[in-house]
Amino acid sequence: MTHPKADICVVDETRVIGPGVAVLPPLPRMLFWMGPVAEQALVVNVRGRGFVVITGCGHPEIELTLAAAEKVVDAPVYAVVGGLHLPVHPIGTPLLPQAVFGNPNWPWRPINEDDAHAVIDRIQERGPSPIALSGHDSTQWTLDAFGHAFGDRYQTLRVGEEIVVTAA
Repeated sequence: MTHPKADICVVDETRVIGPGVAVLPPLPRMLFWMGPVAEQALVVNVRGRGFVVITGCGHPEIELTLAAAEKVVDAPVYAVVGGLHLPVHPIGTPLLPQAVFGNPNWPWRPINEDDAHAVIDRIQERGPSPIALSGHDSTQWTLDAFGHAFGDRYQTLRVGEEIVVTAA
């Protein structure tokens, strides 16, 4: 792949792409129907605050993503932004296909409330603020659970809305 104005390369290990900005290596997750997938995340170190981890769909477990980010930046987690693939209670929503095909569990064991609460616990252990979850692969139930757990520190990501993170 080439581009006339950009240097393009395959990133298969952590790579610093600018001052305080790194791309994590592809992080694996085995999905029952789709098999192995790998996703990357972006890590931005915000001076005096800590790092912001920005995920895509969020198939890799949050613990794996945060641990990989903590190896790159010697700072606390300041914010978690992006998708976490938590389609809890998907029946009657447009997320039913993601819930079935993007499930890491046996078909009779869908992603459930306990899974969402475990992710919330892993994030709360590190105390970040803000938390901004995408509805891309998470249901309204999940967005509400995050809102309840994180209160004023939580924001649902919406197209066209800003999330402002400032240095100390």
